[in-house]
Amino acid sequence: MSEYRQIASDERARFDQILQYAFDPGAGPTVESVGSDAVGRRVALVDETLSSVDIEYRFDARVRGAWVTLGGLGGVATPPEHRGVGHARRLLAAAVASFAGDDVAIVALWPFETAFYRRLGWATATAMTTYDCPPSVLATLDDGAGRVQPIDPDDWATVAPVGRRAGAGETLAIDRTEQWWRERVFRRFGDERRHVYRYDRDGSPAGVVAYEVRDGVIDVATLDAVDHRAYRALLGFLGRHGPQIDRVRFERPAETDLFAMVERPDAIESTCAPGPMVRVTDPVAALDGLPCPDADGRVVLAVSDPLTEDRTTVALTPADGHLRAEPTTEEPELTMGVRALSAIVVGAHRPATVARRDRIDVTNRSALDVLDRWLPTERVFLRDFF
Repeated sequence: MSEYRQIASDERARFDQILQYAFDPGAGPTVESVGSDAVGRRVALVDETLSSVDIEYRFDARVRGAWVTLGGLGGVATPPEHRGVGHARRLLAAAVASFAGDDVAIVALWPFETAFYRRLGWATATAMTTYDCPPSVLATLDDGAGRVQPIDPDDWATVAPVGRRAGAGETLAIDRTEQWWRERVFRRFGDERRHVYRYDRDGSPAGVVAYEVRDGVIDVATLDAVDHRAYRALLGFLGRHGPQIDRVRFERPAETDLFAMVERPDAIESTCAPGPMVRVTDPVAALDGLPCPDADGRVVLAVSDPLTEDRTTVALTPADGHLRAEPTTEEPELTMGVRALSAIVVGAHRPATVARRDRIDVTNRSALDVLDRWLPTERVFLRDFF
């Protein structure tokens, strides 16, 4: 019988080998363990051996303006000798149950394949625009009001407030810990050091950018700015790499703003693709306490889950500016899958939009209208990859 548990110390080498073969098979069979356990809990589905693995994270993150504990899943991998018999599905079901048991109502991940996770109840939180351009396109954006300087991991506390201000008003913005700054911003998964620069203006830090350079391309991992002026200054700094760099590449939530900011928009290549995904672990816990701008109405909805095969019916009422969610045996006015609910909870789409795009059975149209007033869209941006 399979057991979902944290790995033992003598299983770490095999765990790292599974991850390397899944995500970097070209590196060969020799594995060097990277990163510490300070920023993630290494977990596995174990039969007689590690049959499927993942890394669990727990973050302080904003959801609809409130700080919550956000779960994270990374490094989900099954070695080829164990594929095709449902190990990954059982691993994910156990992970969702583990988070729910710890009162973590929402879990995020960066999918290797969106369709795979959609079938298991995850919803795309936001699409991501990738910009790719010659550095000269960005070079004129800086107004020269501040200065940029390199920093090292011991300077993390000087830019932590920048990260918090950059993520203000964004759902899924993470309050990075010292360990996260050191191992996941200044380094790439605790291994290779990144180039990290701080932008100062009027004597205070106003921006931070972290990036890697490979094959003539600056690949930006972190780009945080306290305002649009600081954002332009950071892009201008990247644009000054023309003599040594061929291209600059960075991501933003689905947008086209950069085309209006530069003088040569036709020199920019851009793509828009599905980005990070989210999933509710417990419908009642995920809905209870969400900010609610409208004090009127009552909604009963049912939620089905393809992983647990459970169906949960919830009664929602507003109270003191928040939703109150309670289990009920009443007949539902709205019936949806956990994927649809997940998109609604984080504000990826309004309920009425989800009803058009993702199946919601509506027996009372006014209930959908009420839910639509209660839960508008949010600016969703998960700034950190894991």
